[in-house]
Amino acid sequence: MYILHNDKTTKINSFSDKFLPKAKFYPLVKNSMYQCMFNNQKPEYICYFISTFFNIDYRYVYNNIKIGNNLLPKVKEQEKEKIVDLICELDDVLYIIEMNNQADIKVLKRNMEYLYKIAGTKRKRGKEKIRKIILINLNNFCFKKTEEVVEKYVPGRMRDKEFSMMSEDIEIYQIYLSKIKEMWYNREKLTKWEQFLLVSLEDDSKELEKIIESEEIFMNYRKMAKRVCVADDLDFSQESIEADEYLMDLCKEEAEEKGEKRGVRIGKKEEKRDIARNMLKNNFSINDIHIATGLSEKQIANINF
Repeated sequence: MYILHNDKTTKINSFSDKFLPKAKFYPLVKNSMYQCMFNNQKPEYICYFISTFFNIDYRYVYNNIKIGNNLLPKVKEQEKEKIVDLICELDDVLYIIEMNNQADIKVLKRNMEYLYKIAGTKRKRGKEKIRKIILINLNNFCFKKTEEVVEKYVPGRMRDKEFSMMSEDIEIYQIYLSKIKEMWYNREKLTKWEQFLLVSLEDDSKELEKIIESEEIFMNYRKMAKRVCVADDLDFSQESIEADEYLMDLCKEEAEEKGEKRGVRIGKKEEKRDIARNMLKNNFSINDIHIATGLSEKQIANINF
């Protein structure tokens, strides 16, 4: 196993996963919010992050990205199911993007195990092989000696016996979210992707409002995130299983299958209608429902509730 760090971790300046009362939404480090806002049928926000982080045209990313099945294949029938936060493909590159809230080196080692497991399956896009696999860890912690917001790793040159790709075709990025907050506090200039993550994680303030107003997609994110958290019958000022379930059911495009194989898969058509029906009842706009479910305006208009 390729060890990234031997240093101790720290949660200083990390973001809370509790409800943000001023902003009126859960921050992106909360799993249910991450799945709602990043892992859906029309992933404009993850597209923006990828386009700004890797300097790729946003429209090109949006028009060509494919959100993949994040349930890893089993080697043995009795093996415990393993799920990554997000898998997407763009051309011949596979992106794995993990949100890590637990300050533990074991989490990063687990993510690397998942990466090599995916690589070992020799995932293909049509008849073309994936040329490169990129793992991005969004870490809500850092190591005590960490100085940079981003650390890039390329594993040592080696070839897995079940894996035709060379290890230099793998890139690993460690993004330390607390360092973005530290830069913001120190009034250092932030890149667009750093600004976006800050907008998705931090509470309201006058300074943050200036950042939010600088990009339409930042304003759209805050608006959508707030609307996701609106429900008359739920108290979003507290952490609760009920709130988690509401967020997951509302926007996530994956559903648990009952039977011998349990897990999360891309939502079925009927489930999309149920999600859209719930959103209509809560006065979401047609465009918001389209983004969350992928249903057309005509399909949404034909839903009875």
